[in-house]
Amino acid sequence: MLKVSFNGEVFNDLLFFLPSRFTIFIFASPKYIITKYKPMANFTSPKSRIKKMRFNSKLFICLLTFLPLFGFSDVSQIQTDKISPKIILQSPETYFEVKRGKTIHVNAHLQDNYELESYRIVIRKGGISSDQYADAFSTYHLLDADGNALPTILGLKTFQLNLDIKVDDKAVVGDYNLFLYLKDKAGNEKMIERFFNVCCH
Repeated sequence: MLKVSFNGEVFNDLLFFLPSRFTIFIFASPKYIITKYKPMANFTSPKSRIKKMRFNSKLFICLLTFLPLFGFSDVSQIQTDKISPKIILQSPETYFEVKRGKTIHVNAHLQDNYELESYRIVIRKGGISSDQYADAFSTYHLLDADGNALPTILGLKTFQLNLDIKVDDKAVVGDYNLFLYLKDKAGNEKMIERFFNVCCH
């Protein structure tokens, strides 16, 4: 049994099967790495044993060198992602009208080249950001028209957003803006806007 220390670095839950019955077991330990050798039945020459150990040592070092490239390739791609996510908003239309007490139907295809993180539906009256007007719509409370929590998209690559927004019976009549914001895992953001009027008749 051989203990190999690497400056206290932790290598968790890794298991490699190498040729010639040489197996490396790397256990989750902050102190050491344990390597276990399984010699061949006909292996008797000390000189061959030394060559074998040298070869295995080099192979072991190569594995440790290239391991981060495989383990963190996805993370690196996400961190260097500069492409904004995409929104295809089928509903509502660019300009529409809704009565108080009714609903606004939202149907949108959300997509990213790597990984989505979150979205927000923001409603403002005349472009003004004020809770006085926004809280008349169910999405302000992160709920749909039926009182269900809005779906999450964290970790997904594509998602079909399909929900209804409840308009309160006492919503202030007038012109509003609806914004749909979409953000991916790398922090890139996309926004799309719609314009609508709340009427009382």
